[in-house]
Amino acid sequence: MSKTSLIFRQPGTKPDISAWAQGLFRHGYLNEFLSPKDFTENSPMADLVTVAGGQTRFGGKNGEIIRSYGEAGVPGFIIEFGRMVPGTVMTLLNTKPWLPPGPLPSVRAIRFDLVIDPKPRGEDILVLGQRPALDKVLDEAVTRLKDATGRRVIWRSHPNCWRLGLEPWQPTATDEVSARVTDDPGLGQKTKTDLQTDLDRAWITVTHSSLASLEGLLRGIPAVTHEEFVLSGVCTPLDRLEELHPFDEDATQEALNQFAWTIWSDEECREGEAFEFLGSYI
Repeated sequence: MSKTSLIFRQPGTKPDISAWAQGLFRHGYLNEFLSPKDFTENSPMADLVTVAGGQTRFGGKNGEIIRSYGEAGVPGFIIEFGRMVPGTVMTLLNTKPWLPPGPLPSVRAIRFDLVIDPKPRGEDILVLGQRPALDKVLDEAVTRLKDATGRRVIWRSHPNCWRLGLEPWQPTATDEVSARVTDDPGLGQKTKTDLQTDLDRAWITVTHSSLASLEGLLRGIPAVTHEEFVLSGVCTPLDRLEELHPFDEDATQEALNQFAWTIWSDEECREGEAFEFLGSYI
């Protein structure tokens, strides 16, 4: 007997959800495509729900969809275009953040170049911005970290702020603003504009949940993050700076190995391999 799958996505925008839908079909699901704006309390029930994420994957309508169906016992997936690895999607299951339980084989981490390669650390606190609403929660932590360590604070805004015409917020304790990032390299590009140059100067990174901190972890740079950061388990929490974690290479690599099992190519989605793995956790 077939099962019903609801897929909420904005037509004509990334991520391309068709490969994921084909994989679900291989596993016996009949897909119905909807737009998030069509969701109401009277929306149809289903056996599985998928939301195409992006910046608002946990907020607004998308978050409402996942929470509503979750409360009704319907498992949900969040699919986001793969910012870390071109040509892939990043998957999250029901909650934020989510990693499949480990330990898991390192084969995918090696495949996607998510292997720690330590570099010499800099001297500064590098604050990595996202959206102004998220960045404001960083202010107290950045000030406390600066006061406790005597280190300079470099503020780097997110490229999307300029692309979308938003006025970036910056921490009160800022000593230097990284050059305005006006050249948006596009989602899925592994090397962000001058990010590695900023990381050369970083002793630690501070962010709400930006994957730019993951780039720092790959270089052996510890991070201070919000609990919504996908690798928050190996980082220092924003609200507990007194527990500043030294960089633990073994634990961080294990978390990266888990993270790599949330990244799937279009072909793996289309052939049903992604759902075969992820579906075992629902």
